[in-house]
Amino acid sequence: MSIIASIYKSDVRLQSSLLLLLLSYTAGVLAIGFGLLPSLLIVTPANLLLTFILISWNKDQSNLNYWKFVSIVFVLSFALEIIGVNTGIIFGEYEYGKVLGIKVLGTPLIIGVNWFILVLGGIHIIQYVVPHWQRIWKSILVGCLLVSLDFLIEPVAMNYDFWNWNGDQVPIDNYIVWFIASTIFAWIGYYMDQVKKGWVSIFSFICITIFFLILNIRISPSDWITISIG
Repeated sequence: MSIIASIYKSDVRLQSSLLLLLLSYTAGVLAIGFGLLPSLLIVTPANLLLTFILISWNKDQSNLNYWKFVSIVFVLSFALEIIGVNTGIIFGEYEYGKVLGIKVLGTPLIIGVNWFILVLGGIHIIQYVVPHWQRIWKSILVGCLLVSLDFLIEPVAMNYDFWNWNGDQVPIDNYIVWFIASTIFAWIGYYMDQVKKGWVSIFSFICITIFFLILNIRISPSDWITISIG
């Protein structure tokens, strides 16, 4: 109740941001998961960009560390994905479909934004749950949280052409790298004190999790079977 009360007493900016996110992801679930408007899948990059804008809108715009952190996660994760897609030696052999929009060297530009949204959401969730833990242990928990989410993302991503794995199998390397990279990014975030004003990023993470959970329920069980750890 204290969470609801604090949001209720918050400014219009936060309240309107949470409402927009709720409407956006609810529309996505109804349109894509329940097939009311499947073509809406193509606006996925716009939805991720909106999420990033709302998160940034609620941050302290004068805090240069925030924008440094955005840049670090975007550049490093995007570089990691480029290497991964073009070599197959980091995550495993995979390629991106058309859903995530404009690509550079086979990698959608929006994927770096997606990494940032998930990492920051994980940072704020773990900070809320165990605020007094040491930085390294909180970072490891963020890594675990993001890997858990990736287990939900992978079947949906392949069914809706976000990306596709060679042989329709998700290599164990993918989850290992997700854990290592997100743990490192989280450690940087905690080091740069990115733990304040986190309600929008927490809510975004929750919306994304529910979105993929529902879409997992909606896809055929046979599609789940084809997704295995190789």
